[in-house]
Amino acid sequence: MSAVNQVDLMSLRQEAGLTQVELARRLGVTDHTIRNWEKSRTLPEHAQVIALAREFRKSLRVVYSSMGFDVSDVPLDSSETQNA
Repeated sequence: MSAVNQVDLMSLRQEAGLTQVELARRLGVTDHTIRNWEKSRTLPEHAQVIALAREFRKSLRVVYSSMGFDVSDVPLDSSETQNA
């Protein structure tokens, strides 16, 4: 994954006004985990991506795209994040 994708996940977090520590607490993970996701060292599981979408108030498409995934098959809206 490229540096652009690394920045995108961080940008979503920053746009939401959250630090790595704050986001980690909300998701029940460590700030080290958030840092690894932002640097593409590890990837969140799907349930965690849903939680990220909720925290960022973005669609799954936006969150997956920020991590460099092909999102052509991901639904356009975030309705699935409200029911998960």
